[in-house]
Amino acid sequence: MTLSTGPLELELRELLGATLTVETVRRLEGGYSRETWGVRVTGGPPGVPRDLVVRRDAASGIVQTPLAVEYRLYEALAKLDLPLPTVLAVSPDGGRLGRPYYVMTRCEGTGDARAVRALDTDARVRLASQAMRALAQLHSVDATDLDVLQDGRSTSAAAEVRHWAGVLDSVRLASTPALALALTWLSENAAVAEGAALLHGDFRTGNLLHRADGSLTAILDWELAHRGTAAEDLGWFCMRRWRWAGTTLVGGLVPRDDLLDLYRSHGGEVDARDVRFWEVLGNVKLAAFQATSRFRLSKGEAVRLPTIRSSLYLEHQSLFTVEALIEAVAAIP
Repeated sequence: MTLSTGPLELELRELLGATLTVETVRRLEGGYSRETWGVRVTGGPPGVPRDLVVRRDAASGIVQTPLAVEYRLYEALAKLDLPLPTVLAVSPDGGRLGRPYYVMTRCEGTGDARAVRALDTDARVRLASQAMRALAQLHSVDATDLDVLQDGRSTSAAAEVRHWAGVLDSVRLASTPALALALTWLSENAAVAEGAALLHGDFRTGNLLHRADGSLTAILDWELAHRGTAAEDLGWFCMRRWRWAGTTLVGGLVPRDDLLDLYRSHGGEVDARDVRFWEVLGNVKLAAFQATSRFRLSKGEAVRLPTIRSSLYLEHQSLFTVEALIEAVAAIP
């Protein structure tokens, strides 16, 4: 998977300005269904920054979401007070790059887990508070008639359980004991609140850029955005997978109860029991992503090294699923 400087430069000259020159191109980590490239340019017209990001459809992705959903969401959300990149250009057919892509500004900050670990307590609380403020604002958007999502997913708890059970079955892993147990429990407890709020779908610290003082600079990777209930985004954020080495701090930031209190303090409404449900389902979804990667690898398909490494944790992820399941059951009166 490469992005050649020559074709890229010709594309960007047509889209952004004929005097532009590409200096460097570097693959950035992150994303299951998009390639993300950091591009430095010189000589562009006024208004075009030196550092850009190109998001291109992958040759094959675990989650197949139309590229248009992602870049049109950035455009639709520009009117909200959310920290977001600005989309500068779009190529639905891919031109010389072979697959659809769009170009956006590159935002200051980092989302690296090591940087989050290095934050002091005040910075962690600041990042958690600003993240919950942004999430509550996002969830205040009624996505019922949001045109940009007409091609996106619309979810209910029961439908999501059936969908991910089907994914696991398609890669012959529905019989994994921990996952089978989780799916049974989820099916029996799917009567949770539903909604039509706009959800990010992959809200976690790895998709939040921040400065050293913990201030939030950007929310990235919107390819899983869809309609649903706030508890789904919060449940995903609370997953053990994002807590790193057993820490009790959600996303490496603050304890779970504190996170939900911060969300409520910014106007959000959520039931902690519903968050537990979506956390368990989130573990099942992540296991399905990893199982799909392993299955594709076994069929000889090209899979990126970080994704291969992630898929090797499937059995360990099953343990996470069981632990999250125990937590969820224990939390229910």
